[in-house]
Formats: sequence, C-alpha cells, structure tokens
Amino acid sequence: MILKSRYIVAIICAVTLFVSGCTGSGEKKAVQAADGFITAYYKADYELAKQYAEPNLAALVQETIDMVSTLPEDVAAELKSLSEETEVIQKGVNLFQEEDYIVSYDVIIPEEGEIVAHSVIVSFSEERDRWEVVEIR
Repeated sequence: MILKSRYIVAIICAVTLFVSGCTGSGEKKAVQAADGFITAYYKADYELAKQYAEPNLAALVQETIDMVSTLPEDVAAELKSLSEETEVIQKGVNLFQEEDYIVSYDVIIPEEGEIVAHSVIVSFSEERDRWEVVEIR
C-alpha cells in the first residue's frame, strides 16, 4: 500500500513538472513572438513584423507598408533612420484569457523624448502551429 502511494505521488510530481515545463516553454515562445513583432514594427521592419502576426494583424501591417511606400524617398529614409533609434523595453508577461499571453512594453521614441506604453497579446494558432501576435494596444 505504501509503495503504491509512492508511485502515485511520483506520477503526480512527474505530470506536474511536465505541465509546468510545457507552460514555461509556451510562455517563452509567446514572448519571443511578441518581442520580435514589436521590435521589428518600431524599427520599421514591417515585413519582419508581419511574420509574427496573425493574418488580420498582418493585413494591417501591410497597410502600413503600403502607406510608407507612397512617401517621398527622403521622408521614408528619415523615418527609417529615426526608427532605428527607438528602444523597446519589455516590462512584464501575464497569462491572458486562459491560453494567451499579454506582454507589456515601454517604447522610447528618442526624437520626441516620449515613452509609449504598449501591450501585445499573443495566442497559439493550432492552424499555423505557432505563437502569433493577435493584437497590440
């Protein structure tokens, strides 16, 4: 009886470690997607930002690409130059709506001396088998 209960406790511990290990891995990959998206977006690498986004958000990023492509060349170059100086600082990660993560950031825009707070919501897409950004606030 004692031996049986030790096996049960060992199995429960193993399952708990496995589940917490999977959650940690999911969180890490979710944060990588959020970091990749917001950094690329604020560095004006919109094509890279689209790779981290779910299709609806990627379409909005494409609209940004289309808009920037209509700018005069010197203005677009200045935008790119200024965006390279932008700093993105991760502030925290929280579980959001059971399976999604919300990652908080401060974005420092040096030219304006302004700090903009953003939250990025990341969800796992079963269809595309990856973590992807679904919303930025």
